[in-house]
Amino acid sequence: MDDYFIGVDVGTASVRAAVVDSKGIICGLSSNEIRMWTSRTGYYEQSSDNIWQSVCLSVKQATEKANVFGPRIKGIGFDATCSLVVLDLTGNPLSVSPDENFQENERNIILWADHRAAKQAEKINATKHHILNYVGGKVGVEMETPKILWLKENMPDERWEEIGHFFDLPDFLTYRATGSFARSVCSLTCKCGFVPPDPNNNDRSSEKESNFGWYDDFFEAIGLGEFVKDKYSRLGGIPGVSGRIWSAGQLVGGLSKQAAKELGLDEGTSVGSAVIDAYAGAIGTLAAPLPILKTAQLTKSKAKNKDEDNEISSISAKFEDLPEKLAVISGTSSCHLVLSPKPIFVNGIWGPYRDVIIPNYWMSEGGQSATGQLIDWIVNSHPFSNEAKALAESHNLSIYSFLNNHIIAMQTREGVEFPGLLIKDLHVYPDFHGNRSPIADPKLRGTITGLSIDISIDSFALVYYSAILSIGFGTREIIESLNNAGHKISTLLLSGGLCKNSLFVKTIADATQCQVLLPKYIEASVVLGAAMCGARAYGVLLPKKESDGADNAAAAKIKKTSASITHSDKNNNLEMWNVMVKMSQPGSIVRPTNNEKEIKFNEKKYNIYKLMRQDQINYRDIMENAIK
Repeated sequence: MDDYFIGVDVGTASVRAAVVDSKGIICGLSSNEIRMWTSRTGYYEQSSDNIWQSVCLSVKQATEKANVFGPRIKGIGFDATCSLVVLDLTGNPLSVSPDENFQENERNIILWADHRAAKQAEKINATKHHILNYVGGKVGVEMETPKILWLKENMPDERWEEIGHFFDLPDFLTYRATGSFARSVCSLTCKCGFVPPDPNNNDRSSEKESNFGWYDDFFEAIGLGEFVKDKYSRLGGIPGVSGRIWSAGQLVGGLSKQAAKELGLDEGTSVGSAVIDAYAGAIGTLAAPLPILKTAQLTKSKAKNKDEDNEISSISAKFEDLPEKLAVISGTSSCHLVLSPKPIFVNGIWGPYRDVIIPNYWMSEGGQSATGQLIDWIVNSHPFSNEAKALAESHNLSIYSFLNNHIIAMQTREGVEFPGLLIKDLHVYPDFHGNRSPIADPKLRGTITGLSIDISIDSFALVYYSAILSIGFGTREIIESLNNAGHKISTLLLSGGLCKNSLFVKTIADATQCQVLLPKYIEASVVLGAAMCGARAYGVLLPKKESDGADNAAAAKIKKTSASITHSDKNNNLEMWNVMVKMSQPGSIVRPTNNEKEIKFNEKKYNIYKLMRQDQINYRDIMENAIK
């Protein structure tokens, strides 16, 4: 009988759970909403209890749909947004909300999108500490260190002293599942100011001594010196001394008795070290095989059946090709992830982060703070929105498919060679929620120029298309920044809800001039990546004897492998990759336009995109000087 694994993905608004077999086929999928509080502008809060309840419900529903239970499920992996979870000294939720003077303990999560800590981020960046080089030169307002500093500066002192644990949300989930306080390299490195030592980097000899990746002088400089005094216990401890840290999918332990009961799984089921949701998307896509159309030369008249033209074979992904691939996970926001065997430092790009997915490899991360959210804002704010939605529903179409069809109809009606010509005088700058990469300026805002008083369906469709093209230009700028620094990206692996939109996918390909590889499970690559973490955890679990519980086997394996990442194991960097290859299925390819006129046209539009940002900065400077 086949082995099965569960992936759990905690997104911004919902939890998903999937049951996945050993070949990467999703057999059962379920989703449930989670609660959010937005009582103030820029404040987004959630509840860890509410999230865990949704996790348990989603897992039970997914196993029922797959009709797979008990010992057939060998491992579970988690991913989540990079949100800050706060627990008290006894492990119970502790409020992060200034409402009711931090007494509403249910609200114990500061969501990733929360921008309350902008001043604290500026304070941290003003130190110009050398570890900021590992986050593109600046910490982002979405990271955990600014949020923690905000809490210290805004909470009553007695409440601050009650805090026992800070978790990045993915690590909270493995804690809740196993009781282990172990942390993931992904969360600590990407969001908490941890820099894993590089045994091959001689330059580190000139740096101040660190506590295995924690830099005491950094935390003292930013005003969190108490972390140094308590040996970083609230962040998980010092790895190898008072804490553990694991790369993606390494075994954290077995499901506790309580968690197993709540999830409807067997006690001792292997739990893999978790990752941030975008990184799970990278795990779920980077090893996707390249699809090859078998019958591309055949005409439909010669095909034996209607499906033959779509029959595909595939070429397995190669480990050495990883540096040429950019995983783009597109949902509410978008994340851009690329791996490299050596650290490459890029201004405005987060990272390079060592060991977060594959040990001994470095990850760089770009991002756009609002993509799906921006498109939804455009769709919902136009005067023709309600009428368009009614028309779309009458044609049994989503509003996005309806608008895509209208753009094609307009191209035919106007007799233009390509649809971009319809928006030659309409331009959108997309950073409505600030710029994450490569400018790293959370104060930037969106711009639309070329508007008229037209409120027809034509006007609606063209503003919508302009916004999508501007998102493509944002991705292009991130790729250019990475490649100019030494990366060699030529292929994009897109996944996430936005990729259901065919116009979005084709526009990204055209704007970047990169081929796009879509996975088999466009919307489920993230939860698939989480399941792969569970599969890796099971793969390194010691075989258990009849007299031994799985928890004992898990503990034995943890003791055997040491208390932290093992760099000495030459096969360590291939364990996760081999799981990824085994559990990845071929998808489809979208190639960029080869129309030279369209390529040159997009080049001019891209130049205007950058000019619009500079104009906005100029306007901001003028007004700031006026106020002064």
